[in-house]
Amino acid sequence: MKDFYSLALPFAREEKVRPPFSHARHRPSNPTFPSFEERYLLKPACLAVYPMYKGLAQLVGMAKLEGPQTIAAHSSATRRIRELRLFLHSL
Repeated sequence: MKDFYSLALPFAREEKVRPPFSHARHRPSNPTFPSFEERYLLKPACLAVYPMYKGLAQLVGMAKLEGPQTIAAHSSATRRIRELRLFLHSL
């Protein structure tokens, strides 16, 4: 085993470490992107019932809007909005 290492070690030292492919394309490995607000001049917001979606929205920088807290309340609010929209279109 010692003979193998003594023969292989010089070859291992000569081998150069290649940079990542992203460096060959002259791109940084962690590019920065403009935020939604900077790009579209709008403030993103989230209206969600499920806590995971609220947390995800907060994680990416969205404002959490409080609305119906249960799915049943959400569906009844949606139904009322739909009825109001139909009423307004009939005027």
